[in-house]
Amino acid sequence: MPETSDIVGLTRDIIAAVRQFEGLLHEEAGLLEQSGKDGLIEIAERKTRYADHLDQLVRRRAKLLASLGVQNGSETELLQVLRSGDQARQVTRDWNEAVRRLHQCKQLNDIAGATIQAQTRYLRRGLEIISGSTSASSYGPGGDFIGESFAKELGTA
Repeated sequence: MPETSDIVGLTRDIIAAVRQFEGLLHEEAGLLEQSGKDGLIEIAERKTRYADHLDQLVRRRAKLLASLGVQNGSETELLQVLRSGDQARQVTRDWNEAVRRLHQCKQLNDIAGATIQAQTRYLRRGLEIISGSTSASSYGPGGDFIGESFAKELGTA
């Protein structure tokens, strides 16, 4: 039978992993703000590793709680299986912080994804204009719409 103190340590591991993941997402956001592409592939690989690690920790937590007879992880249930109310409160606080931070991580990741999509659209659009693509339409110096038929090839690469 697992030790009740295992849940305390595991919950602290989860909150530490979430903080690392959140830091990585902030690092990614900084690169995207600077339009820095050099580190994005490495960050994407690290994000995958961190997400996998977090998934493993959360699964271990769920199994451990189930083995202790805890169904939903509420503080009331934790009070029944942990030796102290302080531990139960700490586990509950850490878990709530982890969940809150994971919601923030999702928002950061959604923003990064939208930024990458927008940068990709701008790049494609620029390539269409430069190549004189028939789908390239733009605006003239006076702000007037210049339709597809007026697109001119600026050069070839």
